[in-house]
Amino acid sequence: LKASPILPMVLAGATGVLVNLLVLWLVMFLSHMFFLASALGIEASVINNYLVADAFLHSRRRVGKLRGLLYFHGSVLAGVFAQYGAANALFYVLHMPYLVAQVVGILLGFIANYLLSTSTVWQ
Repeated sequence: LKASPILPMVLAGATGVLVNLLVLWLVMFLSHMFFLASALGIEASVINNYLVADAFLHSRRRVGKLRGLLYFHGSVLAGVFAQYGAANALFYVLHMPYLVAQVVGILLGFIANYLLSTSTVWQ
């Protein structure tokens, strides 16, 4: 009997939010380019989420680690686009503070991933 993947996924998501916002803050501090900071924050969080989840669930992985990371990127692509688009629109169009825009983007990305996975993977 295999353990449920829920706890590792929650841990991955929680640490991913922190990684996302930390990278965003750091790149904004260094460059003041939100479009770049947001993209790098998102990418860092996707890699983090995969590595944290894989640390617990590696026995379930059916492919190599690098291919698994590529597949994981594909599985969260809708959420990535939703997060990046929303955060940039909120920052550049509505002039929200960059951390607030990114947090709202993270929430919208989560919703997009949830809706896509429940409508296509777990019906």
